[in-house]
Amino acid sequence: MSNFLESNSIFNKPINMISNNRNKVEKIKVGQKCENCLKHIEQTAMLVEGVIQAKWETISEMLVVEFNYSKTSLKIIELAIADAGHDTPNFTGRNNYYTLMPQCCQFNDQ
Repeated sequence: MSNFLESNSIFNKPINMISNNRNKVEKIKVGQKCENCLKHIEQTAMLVEGVIQAKWETISEMLVVEFNYSKTSLKIIELAIADAGHDTPNFTGRNNYYTLMPQCCQFNDQ
């Protein structure tokens, strides 16, 4: 997955650009602490129906997602990430998963 994402030029294009009639690229600020978090966040986003690609952008410390907006929305993607224990701008990570995360990933005052 990583090689495909890195070689795909869609992530080098401006945010909020519509890449075709139904695909959109957006950035999400996600609470994370380590490499395990990054992988977990990317994998969680990819489980949402309609998400085409998800890649952590190190420079901005944000998740870049390409998704089909006729199948999902940014809020649904954020909710899935919060359900997996990570904070997003609109949702707080759920405690039931957060407490199961490795100690290095638990950084909130929950």
